[in-house]
Amino acid sequence: LSKRSALSYNTGVTWFTKPSSYLSNTHFSVVYRQNILRKWLFYELIPEVNWEKEDELSHTKQIYKFTLRLEVLFENI
Repeated sequence: LSKRSALSYNTGVTWFTKPSSYLSNTHFSVVYRQNILRKWLFYELIPEVNWEKEDELSHTKQIYKFTLRLEVLFENI
């Protein structure tokens, strides 16, 4: 987006093959990353949605998550 901010799109699945084959989890998230105050300080906002199944016969549940992450970079200069 700019020199100080970025977007990242992530998706994934979990698939079991034993005792039988079924899709257990699918997720999608977007990460917004922003550099703040100093060149070594960042925050991330991460909304995520998961579709989970307990087993191959169960219904899918939709779960929403939101993560706020702070990051400090330590460098050996």
